[in-house]
Amino acid sequence: MKLFKFILGLLLIPLSLLLAGAFVHSLVLLQAPQRTEIFFLAGVVAYLLLHVLLYRPVFMHIMAHEFTHAVWTLIFGGKVSEFHVTGKGGNVKVSRTNFLITLAPYFFPLYTVVILLQCLIIKKEFYDYAVFFVGFTLSFHVILTIHSILQKQSDFNESGALFSYAFVSFVNILVIAGIFAAVSPQFKFLAFLKDAHSILGGLVGANKF
Repeated sequence: MKLFKFILGLLLIPLSLLLAGAFVHSLVLLQAPQRTEIFFLAGVVAYLLLHVLLYRPVFMHIMAHEFTHAVWTLIFGGKVSEFHVTGKGGNVKVSRTNFLITLAPYFFPLYTVVILLQCLIIKKEFYDYAVFFVGFTLSFHVILTIHSILQKQSDFNESGALFSYAFVSFVNILVIAGIFAAVSPQFKFLAFLKDAHSILGGLVGANKF
């Protein structure tokens, strides 16, 4: 299993770069920003400025991190017996685990998902503000996830560092693209995947003898 994950990790590295390139390419092709896209980007920038200039909500990140472990444990039919969070760290005891449960906090933006669900029922006049917080919380997730990874999290050792880093990078690109597609009237997730497929096909074709 470890060998399989190592090989899969090696494959995911170029695929992640491919997805990132396709995502950027799809963004470049967008026309003038629409209202919801502007609110989304404003949220992204607002959190970035907050993080750099004023305050880093580490406790909120730790809370989301441990709660995500718990949620994904329940999804896979496990049980949570202990949940503890402080400003310096947290701990959750679960009855079962797998690599998705272990790595979920690094690719599943909990707060963003909660706000997206609220977007389904929120009144139209408040929708743009909800989209702002979609961008805000997604930026929060990305920046603090990078911060956590740089602290050499033990979660990455269970499935192997190479596989964990590659898998988290790959899934995060898909998640970010999916979330942006959910709030953007222009960006289409399937078109993004087709673009990635076309780029891959071009690279494969270019290397044929």
